[in-house]
Amino acid sequence: MNPSFIIRNLSPAETAAPAVRRLLIESDPDYRSINQYGRNACAIAALYETQVAALCAFGKSEQSGLLEIFNLVVQQQFRRRGLAGQLLNYVIKHTKSRPVRVGTGSTSFAALALYQKTGFRIVAVERDYFVRTSRPPMIENGIQLHDRLLLELW
Repeated sequence: MNPSFIIRNLSPAETAAPAVRRLLIESDPDYRSINQYGRNACAIAALYETQVAALCAFGKSEQSGLLEIFNLVVQQQFRRRGLAGQLLNYVIKHTKSRPVRVGTGSTSFAALALYQKTGFRIVAVERDYFVRTSRPPMIENGIQLHDRLLLELW
């Protein structure tokens, strides 16, 4: 049986909860980054009973001024059920802001496929972004992560 999920906004207090922070860190291990975007971010979640199964943090980027997806993460046991796509589409539909920007690792193959299926296009490559900003080096899909890809949806 496929469990049913409820998608709703999270309050700032819910977003600051330890379980939610651990989930954010799973996708973005840089605490400083999470703390920085966390000040201005909105968050929506797919809830299974009282558990946050998936989370999307988004808001206006201080750097670009664009609406940016800061973090999109699904707990391991809830992956491959379309939750990330549902959250992404929810943000796109309800914000109506364009363009929408997202940055992801060049080795994040599932994320790249999802974003491109949703209509995002690669607009820039930040060479060696993760080499400069991540300690220790990040390994994803058996490959050291070097470059960050910026994608936008118009």
